[in-house]
Amino acid sequence: MFEIVKPLFFVCESPLHAGAGGGVGTELPIQREAHTRFPKVEASGIKGAFREVFEQAYKANNKKATDKDLVAVFGHPDRGDENAGALGLSDGRLLLFPVRSRRGVFAWATCPRVLQRFARDLKVSELKDGGAAVPKLRVLAEVVISAMPKDKCSIPAASQVVDGAGRVMLEEYAMEAQKQEGTGKLANALAAILKIAELPEQFVVVSDEYFRDFVLHCTEIHTRIRIGNDGVVQDGALFTEEHLPAESVLYSLAMAHPEFKKGGMKAADIYDLFSSGLPEIVQIGGNATLGKGIVRIIQNI
Repeated sequence: MFEIVKPLFFVCESPLHAGAGGGVGTELPIQREAHTRFPKVEASGIKGAFREVFEQAYKANNKKATDKDLVAVFGHPDRGDENAGALGLSDGRLLLFPVRSRRGVFAWATCPRVLQRFARDLKVSELKDGGAAVPKLRVLAEVVISAMPKDKCSIPAASQVVDGAGRVMLEEYAMEAQKQEGTGKLANALAAILKIAELPEQFVVVSDEYFRDFVLHCTEIHTRIRIGNDGVVQDGALFTEEHLPAESVLYSLAMAHPEFKKGGMKAADIYDLFSSGLPEIVQIGGNATLGKGIVRIIQNI
């Protein structure tokens, strides 16, 4: 059983493509949950990106990918059947999604269903040494859920995305808005954690149905081509690729277990080794050479 569970937040500084293979309509769609269709990033992709970062750092210090500390955290690169790494990671789950707005350029949108799961995940973290800010953040999320107005969206008092008629217009949707203290407190708490000062002015909690439509239809679709030596597109080299937009915010749970061998490292040592070696900026997903998947990581809240 994992002894330490702490949240990690990912702020997309550039569009992110965590691919799901072939799709209908878009040749290269992003990964999504089967039941909600909300975007996600598989835990295996996150862990692989983290391991690559650690291996590069170890190599720079004249160490190998089979260094005992690295093996304790991530497992052996060639002999994974011997024992697993003691660090676990959950899928990257979407928390805030940027949506085009008539006022304020864009809004960071979330919904009750996302916040409900966020609160449940924070409860798990709270019970497993998650960090000082975790209980307060969980309570704030629960307050927003319980006070969500029917047939309206919820915004902070400081909102800049609401118009003079008390409406928020996101994409082609116009929604009646209600300013709520709890929503403002949650936005302020997330702004402090994520280091996004403008978040309270652009934060909005919409219905689950609106949120689903936004994440299904408002992702970025990039058209890619390959030009041949004759200056024209090569046959079969025209395709579309879906990206999670820049400014999206996801979170994951980092979980530490004692090393899977007698006399091995304790869970606290595993997490400390991981936390101290994790850089603030990591590349996740495909198209690294095109500047995609640049993610800012916030940990130890």
